[in-house]
Amino acid sequence: MATFKALIERANLRAVRPTVIYVAKEMEEKALQKRERDMFGSDDVAIATRFFHTFRMEAKEVPDQELREKYAKTGPTMIFLDHQGNVVSEATGNFDKSAMLKNLDKAYSTVYAGKLGSQIEKFKEFITRYERAEDNVANQSKRTTEVEGRLAKDASDRNQKSYAEEKAKLAELQKEITKLEEERVKLLSPALKDADKAVAQSGN
Repeated sequence: MATFKALIERANLRAVRPTVIYVAKEMEEKALQKRERDMFGSDDVAIATRFFHTFRMEAKEVPDQELREKYAKTGPTMIFLDHQGNVVSEATGNFDKSAMLKNLDKAYSTVYAGKLGSQIEKFKEFITRYERAEDNVANQSKRTTEVEGRLAKDASDRNQKSYAEEKAKLAELQKEITKLEEERVKLLSPALKDADKAVAQSGN
């Protein structure tokens, strides 16, 4: 779709990815909020869109007049494109999580190896581990602060040793967070489907 290709080309300077363009329709606010909850209000959809360049625009902002008039009448519309800006599919009007994921998977498979559903499950499992690691850091930070408070009142060898031990535990837990951050980057950069895209990715 030529009218959106420049937008996608700029986005692909950051990374080669498929693209989703949400063309919103002017609607009464409550109706719009309900429609958008139906489209986007699930964890699976929120995770899936992390593997895409995503854009939102009002129908009146679409540069091509013919398309602008089309989307103003039929929207809201989701346009799913591959990394070159070719339309893979569209969803217009009333559509839900199931339709969103089906169309996202179509566009995902034009760029990435593997299945979108599998990648979503991997990321959900990662989120569980990340949240647990964050809780561990928060709890250990609290424990370290408590021991530090005791040390301020009583600089005994025992309290100094205890504080050193708690700080060391906290440092190890913070290292785990760093490792998980690195894992997040890898999870959000799935293997590309072919060598040409891989070369393009490595050059960015």
